[in-house]
Amino acid sequence: MPWDTRTFSNSVRCLGVALPSVMLFCALRLPAQEPSHTRGSVKGTVSLVNADEERSTSEGLLLELRPLAEGAASLSAVTDESGNYEFKDVTDGDYVLRLEVEGFEPFTATIHVRDGASIIQNISVKLAGLTQRIEVKEQAEPLSADSFGDSKLSEKQLAALPLAEENFKASLPLTPGVVRTPDGKLNFRGAAEDQSMLQVNNSKMTDPVTGSFSIPVPLDAVQSARVVQTPYSAENGGFSGGLTVVETVPPPESWKFGVRDLNVSLRGKNDHFVGVGRATPRIVFGGPVLGDKISFSEVFEYDVIRDPVRGLAWPRNEIKKQGFNSYSTLQAIVSPKQVVTVTLNVFPQRTQFANITALIPQTASSDYDRKGASVSLSRFTPYASTVYARSGLL
Repeated sequence: MPWDTRTFSNSVRCLGVALPSVMLFCALRLPAQEPSHTRGSVKGTVSLVNADEERSTSEGLLLELRPLAEGAASLSAVTDESGNYEFKDVTDGDYVLRLEVEGFEPFTATIHVRDGASIIQNISVKLAGLTQRIEVKEQAEPLSADSFGDSKLSEKQLAALPLAEENFKASLPLTPGVVRTPDGKLNFRGAAEDQSMLQVNNSKMTDPVTGSFSIPVPLDAVQSARVVQTPYSAENGGFSGGLTVVETVPPPESWKFGVRDLNVSLRGKNDHFVGVGRATPRIVFGGPVLGDKISFSEVFEYDVIRDPVRGLAWPRNEIKKQGFNSYSTLQAIVSPKQVVTVTLNVFPQRTQFANITALIPQTASSDYDRKGASVSLSRFTPYASTVYARSGLL
């Protein structure tokens, strides 16, 4: 039977049309497949090295693998009992491996994961060196106040205050309502110092001539200093301003001795030592003299102060102050209900070139000499107390 050329040609034409249609149909019927991404891992062993270079492993150490790319989450792993760790399913990228163990130096390393590789990073951390750290925290004792609003400084507060002068008068401006004027005087709620009253152990200690607080009391002899806000009562007569009440420290029950503030400020000029700029050493001692009946205490301070004045040429540009303050206390227990206390305060001081300025040289200045003493006798009973005092500048 002869082959029909026209029939063969039509068959080939139909096959050429049907084949692409079948391929397109198969492509539409097959599910879309995502491209596969390979993932790597980071693993290793953690060794702890002590001071003797001995290695050991520890279980439960936390490691962190943080990606450098923004927005990526960090990975964490924990060591097993053999010290091994492993981060699984780590995508390609750059990471920072960190390990912090208390008492050991911190470890940090940069890890590069490429093509799903498995990175091995063994870690050895050494024992950290010993360091000393001192933390200073402020624990200021609040200023105590009674029901009438009186401000009181305790012995502990007076010892901790950074004062320019080691006397109770320098601490009074720290209480509410008390202001130091430019000339060094005190102002109590608008009242001048010469209109106020100073009582030391219930005895009046203002200067009988000027009315100011010219009779000093060493800071180491003060137990408390109280500024009375409402002093206007019949028992506190003779003034119209503020009232400052100072209680001194009684003699100790056993003998004690102490030396304080031995810091000496030295001065130099042109690589040569030229003298002492400031020195305020203090000696405190006391104890029983006759059993538990009579006791004695002494506070002695010596002051050498040289204040330079700007505008004048060295060495004739200094105000020189020199003196001492001796505060002695003798206490006798007459009976279980009666105590007699005698105090003696001696405070001479000399000030040379007291009023020099940039326009007043030392040759035109004045010197100031002070020789003062204060004596008080007090008798205390549970029902009444009697005070006899004599003070003033000689």
